[in-house]
This record gives sequence, structure tokens and C-alpha cells, in this order.
Amino acid sequence: MLFLVPRLSDRVEVPLCVRDVSWACNGVWPDQLPEDCTYRKPEVQKYCLMGVKDSFTDFHVDFGGTSVWYHVLRVGYRAL
Repeated sequence: MLFLVPRLSDRVEVPLCVRDVSWACNGVWPDQLPEDCTYRKPEVQKYCLMGVKDSFTDFHVDFGGTSVWYHVLRVGYRAL
């Protein structure tokens, strides 16, 4: 899920170590791209990923150079 809702996005801050290695945040992407450039700088820097009970992953660099980190915001059960 994309963090487009400001109330949700404001509650989660990207850790400094992740910002330091992020290609999208640390200046690897130039502010101005050439006019004939066929690609754009990534606009989204936060996604909300949800996992099931007892699932696990660690910090890693995902496709496209995105840095992945996980933070447990809340644990709970909700019947659908």
C-alpha cells in the first residue's frame, strides 16, 4: 500500500541509516534530468507492507535500488 494519506505517512519516519543508503533520497538521482531522458526519479519513498503472524524478513535492498526496512507499528487481530 502506498503511503499517500498524510496522517499515516507522518507517523512513520524512515530511519537515518536507510535514508543514507537510499538512491532516491541521497543525491544519486539528479534534481534535473536531461530533456531527452526516458526515465524519472522515483516519486514514492514510503510503502506500507503487511505481513502475517510469524512472517520474517530483514533489511535488504530491493529491486530498483529501494532500501527495505520493517518496523512493527502495531500488533493486533482484526476479523474481516
